[in-house]
Amino acid sequence: YDSCRISVLMERRWGFVIRSTTVSSRFDPRIGRWIGTVPSGVLEVQAVKGFCGKTVRDWTRTADEKINAVEQFLSIDFVSDEKNIDRWPPLVRRALVFALARDLAIPVTGRAKDLETMNALYLGAIKQAAIHAACETRVGESAWGNNKYADAIRGQ
Repeated sequence: YDSCRISVLMERRWGFVIRSTTVSSRFDPRIGRWIGTVPSGVLEVQAVKGFCGKTVRDWTRTADEKINAVEQFLSIDFVSDEKNIDRWPPLVRRALVFALARDLAIPVTGRAKDLETMNALYLGAIKQAAIHAACETRVGESAWGNNKYADAIRGQ
């Protein structure tokens, strides 16, 4: 179940699991780089940001859950591990059901045709959920991300 849940969360850039948080970093003179700890519940770090929201280009996530960067960073954008599927949009939940059915098709029925059918249903559900997610916009968001300036102009 967990592997299917995580693979569906990682399938697309779903707005309901993208988060941003501050991270303290310290300079390590031994390696000449800035180090910070990745918070728990982070599936994937998507961006590391420094002063004024500037994206840090040269960074890595190490096996011991640290971020290693060439410049000081203040925050990260990441995919969170949302375990409560009641918080998932219905179409993404539906995709999870088909992902589980796809993974169980061969062990339960032993028929490759069932695997093909469930995979087609899964891909269709992911596509439908992605189209719906792309059409959603919230205050301060556009297809290109947050827009604080447009919100300020609108008085929001």
